[in-house]
Amino acid sequence: MISRTQRMGTNKTLLVTVLCVITFMISAPSHAETYAVKIKEYGIADFTVMFKEYGIADEVWKVKGACSTSIGATSIIAKEYGIADLTVMIKTYGIADKDICIANPDDLPDWFREMLE
Repeated sequence: MISRTQRMGTNKTLLVTVLCVITFMISAPSHAETYAVKIKEYGIADFTVMFKEYGIADEVWKVKGACSTSIGATSIIAKEYGIADLTVMIKTYGIADKDICIANPDDLPDWFREMLE
């Protein structure tokens, strides 16, 4: 037979486990948000990003397509090579650090479009 003390210990362990799982689920990051970016080659922007298809990068961004609106889009200067604030590997499928949409798809540099193909 299980004693009353053993049952209380089991119930406490179960309660602690359930609370830990709930806390983890609440604090886990959600990747459902898509960030709008406005890409340009020259001028003033919020920051500069060097894009690459392969290799080591600071972040991985998945391009979801064109944005439905450009309101609140972060402007970035896109570079194919050189010095930048951030190095990003872009992809069109799979797991990524951020999902982005492009606010100005008609203004993309040709080299950037080739990376997306």
